Amino acid sequence: MKPEDVVRYSREQWSEPRAEALDAEIAGYPFSVREAQVLDLAAGPGAYTAALLRAGAGLVVWHDVDAGFLESAKRALPSSPRVRFEVRDMLDLPYPAGSFDMVALRDALHWASDEARLLRHLAALIRPGGWLVLTNHNFRRPLATVRPRWRAAAHLASPPLAALLGRKPVPTLWVLEGLTRRRLRCAGFEVVEWRRPRPADFEAICRRSPGPG
Repeated sequence: MKPEDVVRYSREQWSEPRAEALDAEIAGYPFSVREAQVLDLAAGPGAYTAALLRAGAGLVVWHDVDAGFLESAKRALPSSPRVRFEVRDMLDLPYPAGSFDMVALRDALHWASDEARLLRHLAALIRPGGWLVLTNHNFRRPLATVRPRWRAAAHLASPPLAALLGRKPVPTLWVLEGLTRRRLRCAGFEVVEWRRPRPADFEAICRRSPGPG
């Protein structure tokens, strides 16, 4: 992301209304994050990391590939042994199996070069009975935000083509909801809640199966 975009996006994420919305979101989960070991994957400027800390998480690992976001997160987050920073690709996950009680992957699954592989890897990192919070955009996102229309068409075509070809021919802004549900089940997750807070976005609260995935 361009430096000016990092600054703008960080300012939006660190606003007081956004903090209140994140606190309410976490309070509404069907589980508690208190004392939990959490991986905040593709954590961006760290506003959600901060919300997890306010909710009492025992440790939050901030993980993002963008060093610009690291600077933003370190400026905004409190200096605490409850926070750890990792600048890595989202598929570079050097953590032992069962390390986390919860993983959050918010609005970033579409950036993964291999979505199915990433979900399998996350399942391995979550202890049996732990939780995955997954949010992302559906096909309405490029229709509403991308101009010119030929670029929107390219974004729309990418997920279906990737499912057929096994690779993403062009970058995308969304994922297929039905395919994501199936990949979650195959990875070893039970989908506890699936909702659409806005037409272009969905949220999945998933529990790691107690047995092998």
